[in-house]
Amino acid sequence: MTAFLTQNHHIDMGILLLPRNQTTFSFESVDGLDPAELVPQIRVRAFSYVAVPEDVVVPVPPVWWGSDLTLQITAEDAKSYLFSIGPAGRAAAEVRPIAQFSNDAVSWGFTGVLLGVYSTRNGYVYEDGKGKGGQDAVYVSRFRYTSFAQARV
Repeated sequence: MTAFLTQNHHIDMGILLLPRNQTTFSFESVDGLDPAELVPQIRVRAFSYVAVPEDVVVPVPPVWWGSDLTLQITAEDAKSYLFSIGPAGRAAAEVRPIAQFSNDAVSWGFTGVLLGVYSTRNGYVYEDGKGKGGQDAVYVSRFRYTSFAQARV
């Protein structure tokens, strides 16, 4: 998902296959687990001409692997966005906050941003040029925008 102002000003949350040891949280080696093994991880990062926080990378809990997930962007207040994720169709209490970023990166004196979803291979091209026959497909089955309030400042 993205809070998007321009190509040079956006905040994104995505699910990627990254080495187990690329999490931004402390990683302790566990016997039998390869620290370089690719595992699903949630990454929140910002791009802007203003200073932005470092990327936040959090492992997807193994019990969620292979399940449908709900990704959320919430305007927590007039100055920040909260990025959260949880199992689809489950109780709101299971949604976990991942990162809260200031909206400075996407404000630039404008009145709003675009919220949406996207999918990318980050430039990766398969050797056969065709992909994995749907194994790497992304499906967005429901996109919902809920307005909670309107503010004039």
